Amino acid sequence: MLEFAYPWAFALLPLPLLVRWLKPYQRYVPHVRAPIYDQLAQAPGHRPSTAAWVHRRTPLQAVLLGLTWCLMLLVLAKPMWLDAPLAIEQSRRDVLVLIDISGSMSETDEGGLTRLDRLKDALYDFSARRGSDRLGLIVFADKPYLQAPMTSDAEAWRTLLAATQLGPAGRNTAIGDAMGLGLKHLEDTAAEDKVLLLLTDGSDNRSLVPPREAALVAAQRGVRVFTVAIGDDSDTSEVDVDTLRVVANLTQGEFYDARQATAMASLSDDFAAAVPVEERVEWYYPSRDLYAYPLLFIYLVTMATALFSLFRQRREGRL
Repeated sequence: MLEFAYPWAFALLPLPLLVRWLKPYQRYVPHVRAPIYDQLAQAPGHRPSTAAWVHRRTPLQAVLLGLTWCLMLLVLAKPMWLDAPLAIEQSRRDVLVLIDISGSMSETDEGGLTRLDRLKDALYDFSARRGSDRLGLIVFADKPYLQAPMTSDAEAWRTLLAATQLGPAGRNTAIGDAMGLGLKHLEDTAAEDKVLLLLTDGSDNRSLVPPREAALVAAQRGVRVFTVAIGDDSDTSEVDVDTLRVVANLTQGEFYDARQATAMASLSDDFAAAVPVEERVEWYYPSRDLYAYPLLFIYLVTMATALFSLFRQRREGRL
């Protein structure tokens, strides 16, 4: 489909006619009349030449000039060809997942899987259902580390999740520091909604910043924190459930107790109910600029007009 970026340029189309209708500028210049000019000019033996010579515009030249003006306006209007529109899903939410990889995540619960492997299985399904959200990943133990920056590529996010291993980050649990690092990475993003999803099987014993203070900062910045307790439901001494509840309440998030396999399997459903996917589709129109074609034609017409003028002058002996 042909479109013009600046269609108002065609309003200048009658401008040459308006200029032609204007009264030309005239000025009287006093001069000396010499009735015997021819005798005076021949006396020194010189033959006078034509002082000024102006072509009368031919119909062909008028057509070429008019065509050049129309083409100039066409270039100014910037013609472009629009291809079929493409639908692009725009992200409206950033979800940064915080995963505990301390030593306790290596323990095996029901089902024969380690807590980390069970968590990965749940997060695979979770990421598949967050199609319009950008996902990020932070792992933490003694210290937090950015495993995956915020991205719309869910497949790349799952690849980095699968590469997450126990051990390199230490064996303790720094929940508050992990939240602080997550807030730092969400600070400069342009998403309308920012969420931290914290999954841990322990209690904070290493952070420089307590989780509750980090939660107050998150609430001040409008970041919601959803906390998930994982592990063995028969052992209530490992997970600091009270702190996870307080963190979620302070930030208007929610707390999930996923210490049972069935609860972990329904994590995606629970989170989807609390934070529904919001799809926003924007249309992109691929375009190709066409102004180069009339510009080339202007060059050819101008050269043709100049050559025609030179040919007339040579034919009439003016050159």
